[in-house]
Amino acid sequence: MRHVSSTLSSRAKAAEQRLQAALAIVEELGDRSGVASSYHELGFLAQVRGDYDAAEQRYQDSLAIDEELGNRSGVARSYHQLGMLAQDRGDYDAADQRYQTALAILKELGEQASTASTLSELGILHTRQSQFADAIRFQLQSLAIRTELGLAHAAAIDMQMLREQRTAVGDKQFLNILQADLDADIAAAIMRTPSRLTKVRCRWDAITKPCTQRRQPHCGSQSMSMANTRPGCGRWR
Repeated sequence: MRHVSSTLSSRAKAAEQRLQAALAIVEELGDRSGVASSYHELGFLAQVRGDYDAAEQRYQDSLAIDEELGNRSGVARSYHQLGMLAQDRGDYDAADQRYQTALAILKELGEQASTASTLSELGILHTRQSQFADAIRFQLQSLAIRTELGLAHAAAIDMQMLREQRTAVGDKQFLNILQADLDADIAAAIMRTPSRLTKVRCRWDAITKPCTQRRQPHCGSQSMSMANTRPGCGRWR
């Protein structure tokens, strides 16, 4: 274990050195978009090693540049990751607010895969605070998008959370929540096949009723980075 830890630490240091070198180059070139991306990646590395103050500063620096450039996708990316950072810190109100800001932008831009990532994270957030009705609705919305896009690995996160939510509230309440937002046949199909939810072709317009806003902690979540922005990669940082 000590060897593995040392190897990971060495890789993280090497990655940070490469990012710092890249940052110096894009700063010299006056590439503001590249600077924003480098700040974001450095923020993620800081978050991974538990240096939350440094991570917050880097994300805020990236956010400020993207706002200045009018890069709405980059702004959403920063707000999503700032939400995850707030989760890590246990500031669930801030996490919810930041996710909601990211979500509004992503919906406006029509970025479906990224929208699903933020919806899924909101579902996890609400689950950890026992706000199950909202959590299930967020999770279903994420699952519907990921199913439609064929993002099986990412959909597995939503399936796992729905199983946890069903266990927590019991079958009767779980079904009641489903029936409030889904057609009866879709709700019944989910109840019959909880381990194969991606096979249930939920209609997007059937499950988009507004959810109230709340909060939660960090879980195997989806973060966003320039290095890992493919839809369906388990994390979106």
